Amino acid sequence: EAYASTATDKVLPAIEEGIIADNWRIRQSSVELLGSLLFKMAGTSGRFQTNEDSDDEGISNASQEEMLMQNLGKAKRDRLLARVYLCRTDVAFQVRGSSLHVWKQVVANTPRTLRNIMGELVRQMIEGLSRGEDSDAAQSALESLGDLCRKLPERTLPKAVPGLVNAAVNQAGDA
Repeated sequence: EAYASTATDKVLPAIEEGIIADNWRIRQSSVELLGSLLFKMAGTSGRFQTNEDSDDEGISNASQEEMLMQNLGKAKRDRLLARVYLCRTDVAFQVRGSSLHVWKQVVANTPRTLRNIMGELVRQMIEGLSRGEDSDAAQSALESLGDLCRKLPERTLPKAVPGLVNAAVNQAGDA
């Protein structure tokens, strides 16, 4: 908590590396640390119980989202929220639970937030898919892509398909 405002730029890279680690325990710890950091920046404790029946509604509000934007900037906020969203479909139950809790605490409206972070989210999905079909990151990316296509088909496909085609062409060119 002490580093949430003073050493964010030094702490975040290590947390982000942990979120994409192969070991689920490291991913879970990293999601929890990121959650603590985001809670502090958003001005919430993160201790409230959430309604797990709905993936779309959290207990956050617009002012908390605005505080995150002010503290992190758009690019960093989008990158971090995309990481948390991808972790919601992690193969490890513990990681999924932790990331769902963080998401609901800092995001007030899931569809609106997904539209705002779509470009970064698709980029991270492609990055996860490129790690190999047997990796946890690829499984999480596939699940997230399916989830996005169910929630926002009109927005997901036009952004995801060109990126997936480019990634496939680049991978074929490297082979």
